Amino acid sequence: MVMALSTGSVPLALWALAVVVVMNVVVENLFEPRFIGDSIDLHPVVVLLATVAGGLLAGLVGLILGAPAAAIGSDLLRELRQSGFFDRTRATGPGNEPDEKTQPDVG
Repeated sequence: MVMALSTGSVPLALWALAVVVVMNVVVENLFEPRFIGDSIDLHPVVVLLATVAGGLLAGLVGLILGAPAAAIGSDLLRELRQSGFFDRTRATGPGNEPDEKTQPDVG
């Protein structure tokens, strides 16, 4: 772009600027979410949405921490699901003891 301006060709400089902007948008919106998503085991769309949501909620810090926060949340949900935390049959504890009607007869 500087070379185009130094030769005095403004249209060539504008084309060079347009190419740089388009390439930057393509890299930031298509490739980076995919590479980040692969490294933190999230779908690229989730990375992009987490980054946008983080930016809307917390500005620059949210842009930086959006994808890692989504990865932590995803891992936490995965661990809770694997441990049976969300199973409906798990609901036993203080105040949730099964009564005799729901207990199967053993004998």
